[in-house]
Amino acid sequence: MTALDIPLFAWERALGGTASWSVPPSAELADADETGSRLVFRSPASESRLLLEVTAGRLAVSDSRITWTNNGPARLVVIAAADDADLHRTTDLLGRRGLAGLGRQRAQHAEQLHRGGVAMRAAGVPGLDDAVEWAKVRADALLGARLAGDLDELPDAAAAEIRLAEGLLAAGLTHLPRTYHRRAAGRDLPGWPAFERQLDAWTGESDAADVPLPMAEASPPPAEAVIERALAPASDIACGGVDAEGIASLLVGSLGSLWGVNADAVHGRVTLAPDVATLGGSAALSRLRVGRSVLDVRMRRRGEVVSLAVRKGAGPPIAVDCTIRGASVREVLIDGHAVGGARARFEARESHDIQLHLGAEPPLSSSAS
Repeated sequence: MTALDIPLFAWERALGGTASWSVPPSAELADADETGSRLVFRSPASESRLLLEVTAGRLAVSDSRITWTNNGPARLVVIAAADDADLHRTTDLLGRRGLAGLGRQRAQHAEQLHRGGVAMRAAGVPGLDDAVEWAKVRADALLGARLAGDLDELPDAAAAEIRLAEGLLAAGLTHLPRTYHRRAAGRDLPGWPAFERQLDAWTGESDAADVPLPMAEASPPPAEAVIERALAPASDIACGGVDAEGIASLLVGSLGSLWGVNADAVHGRVTLAPDVATLGGSAALSRLRVGRSVLDVRMRRRGEVVSLAVRKGAGPPIAVDCTIRGASVREVLIDGHAVGGARARFEARESHDIQLHLGAEPPLSSSAS
């Protein structure tokens, strides 16, 4: 149950039978109860533990293989733990809440991440929506485990923590980054000033004296890298093969490279510059959180006209500045009214319809002298 940082696996068997697995070469049997319902393995090189427990049938170890034999409906539970104390905490939690209760808690937590954080889809980037959802859950799980002291082995831990916090900030999930900011303040970490500027940009709540650093100046990865990350093989995602830098790059990069988001919560404003050529004919950005304001953006392109439907879903009004990345804009309409210039600048109070007509600005007509 990785969304809750609980390394637990359960297998329900409706019928009887026999199943067997190889004992990991680095594991040795530490404990086995007389009824055959419980086995505990340990690693000689560390304090880590692996528990296997069944509700019916018998577990046995022979010739480096684990065998489970049962005659009817039964459940196998496997728990991985850092040490005996960690194993006790997990088994105690399982005993108090039950497998169904933990499952409900996991589902509720995942739903909170989905509903509370940014979401996006794009016709030109298939799989982006699923990749962003996975990245939110993974970043939350890794940073949450670090703050809880349950994850000691994380390559380049200090930099990884900051990058995960930055990814969650961009995703609109600010609770863990705020907690991390309070706990890590004063540690003189590499990258800390840039993190505080990002905290300012997204929430406007840090104590940094510097002017917030716009995302556009933070060199987000190119759109091609974001797409490659979004289309990462499912096996890499399932095995956790995408590291903290990759997770943060997906969350920050999809907003910075694909949507051109430049947040400035301190001054109550945000810039949008979608990469229409990469996003494709239609795209959506939901629950973009800048300070206390939340925006939904839907984009559609028909020929040389790009339409943006911008809706403020919650919070105070926010100043919005829209343009199109990598394209010239010759005409702008805001809520049906033509405005001068190549950008749409307005205060988002409710819902607004923006049209940006692409192409070179027509030459000025000569006037009679």
